[in-house]
Amino acid sequence: MSERTTKRLNWLAKSKDQKINTTIKELIDQEFEFLGGPSKL
Repeated sequence: MSERTTKRLNWLAKSKDQKINTTIKELIDQEFEFLGGPSKL
C-alpha cells in the first residue's frame, strides 16, 4: 500500500474513531453492496 493510501486510511479510521481493520471492513462491505455482490459470500 502506498504511503498516501496509508495516510488516508489512518485519517479515515481516526475520523470515525475506529480501528483500521474496522474501517477497511466497512469500505469493502460498502463497495461489495454497491456493486451487487452475491449474497452467499
